[in-house]
Amino acid sequence: MKIKSISLSGFCNIKQFDIQLTDFNALVAPNNYGKSNVIEGIRFAFDFITASENMRRQMMSDAAYIPINTATSGEPFRFGLFFTSADESLYSYIFAFDWQKTNGEQGSCIIEESLVKFSGKRCRPSALIKRTIDDGGLYVSSPKARCNKPVGASEHQLAIDKLALIDRLMFGNVVSELRRLSIHMVGTSAFNKQSICEFIYILRDRHSDRYSLLEDAVMHLVPNIISITPTRSHLGIGSGDVPYRIEDAIYDLRINERNNNQDISISRLSSGSCRIIAIIAEIVKAEMDGSSLICIEELENSVHPKLLENMILMVQSFAEGITVITTSHSPYLVRYLKSRHLTFGLPTNEGVASFHKIRPTKVKAVVKRASAMDMTLGEYMFDLMLGLRPESEEITELFE
Repeated sequence: MKIKSISLSGFCNIKQFDIQLTDFNALVAPNNYGKSNVIEGIRFAFDFITASENMRRQMMSDAAYIPINTATSGEPFRFGLFFTSADESLYSYIFAFDWQKTNGEQGSCIIEESLVKFSGKRCRPSALIKRTIDDGGLYVSSPKARCNKPVGASEHQLAIDKLALIDRLMFGNVVSELRRLSIHMVGTSAFNKQSICEFIYILRDRHSDRYSLLEDAVMHLVPNIISITPTRSHLGIGSGDVPYRIEDAIYDLRINERNNNQDISISRLSSGSCRIIAIIAEIVKAEMDGSSLICIEELENSVHPKLLENMILMVQSFAEGITVITTSHSPYLVRYLKSRHLTFGLPTNEGVASFHKIRPTKVKAVVKRASAMDMTLGEYMFDLMLGLRPESEEITELFE
C-alpha cells in the first residue's frame, strides 16, 4: 500500500487536517502549534483500524484525545486516506466515530465508514463499502452488483472486520491491506538501549546485508566512529528441575571511536550520536516489518545542523517505498527540503491546529522575499509564522 493523502479531524485541537503526501514530509511550526497532535492522531487512527472491539471502546472514551477546544468540542473523530493498493488501483477509505458522551447523548459508536475504488482514466468512483450511523454497513458482493448487501457490523466493529471473514471477497486483498496497516513511531525521548541493541545484534546474525548498510550509514553520519559491534552477555541461568528455563541476556553496542585506545558502550556516546543510530535502526526495522508509514518527531533533535542534510538523505534512502512524516521546529531543516515536502503551521483565532503548504505559484516570491531580507527560507518562514495574525491577508495569499 502506498499512502497518497491523509485527512484527520475531531482529535485534540485538530479541527481539520489534510495533507497530500510525498515520500518525505515535514510538518514545520514553532512549539505548541499542534505538530505532535497530528502525528499522535494518525497513530491513533492506525491503531483503531487494527484494534479489537474492546480496545476500540476504550479508545472512544480516552480523555487524553477527546476534543475540548470550543471549536472542536463535540466533533466526531474522522480519519481518511487515499492510497494505491497492490493492484495499483486508487482507493479511499474513511471511518468516523462519536466520542463517548457524558451528558446523556448517544456516543461511543462508529457512525461512518466507506471504501471507494477509482477506476479508468477519469478515476470514476465506485463504492465498495457504505455505512452510516443508521446501519451496520453495505458492501458490493460481485462485480456487477450494487453496494447493497448488508455487512451487519456492530457499533464497535468496522465493516472491514466482518468482511475479512468472507471467503473470495471481491476486494478482499484491499481489506487485508487495510487491516495490516502499521505505523512506526520514532519519538524524541531517550531510546530503549536494550531493544535497539538486541535488534542490531539479530540483524547482524540474520540479515548481514541490512546490517552492513546500517553500519555504513552510522559511520558516514558520525565519522568519528570506526566500527560498531553488537554484543550479547549471558546472565546466570537458574538451577533446579523446571520445565522451561528462561535465559536472560544483556545486549550492547560496542563502539570503536577514532583516537580511543578501547571500545566503549553505546551508552557513553553523545545523545546526538545515540539518536542517529536509533533512528537508522528504527527505519530498518520499519522496512522489515512492512510498515506503511514512519513518523519521526523532531528529526533534528540532538543532531548538529551540519549533519542534518545528510541525515535527511539517509532517511529518504533507507525508507525508500515507505512514506515518512517528520515534525520540526528547525529553520535548518527547511533549507534542505523542497516546498512540496513542507507543510507549515499557521496561527488561528480558535486555537486549533492549522497546517498548509505554500502555494506553488508563490514559492519563488517567498524565496525572493527571504533573500531580500538577507535571511534563509527557514528563518523567513519562522519569522512569518510567529509574526502572522490569523486574519492576515498573507495567509490566503501565500498558502493553500
